[in-house]
Amino acid sequence: MKKQAKLQKISTGKVSVCSHEKSFFAKDGTVFKSLAELAMGLNRMHEDTYRFHANDKKNDFVSWVRDVFGENRLASRALQAEDKHELAKVVYGKLRGK
Repeated sequence: MKKQAKLQKISTGKVSVCSHEKSFFAKDGTVFKSLAELAMGLNRMHEDTYRFHANDKKNDFVSWVRDVFGENRLASRALQAEDKHELAKVVYGKLRGK
């Protein structure tokens, strides 16, 4: 519980933690409710799961960031990330105010 409370303190714009219905449901069963959870989870995510969600045809992470959190600028920056580690850095940067 302490970890969740800490995540809720991070404000990323309009919404810091989304509802269960708007959570990101990764192919491997992982569920993300905040940008902080996404940033942490990307570094642990298997490459196959990442590529399922981010490939030449779509980028579910970018869509989620834009549509759920209203973070258009972050979504644009996230679209430029070449891999899961770079995407995690972009999201961490937003959380730190960079």
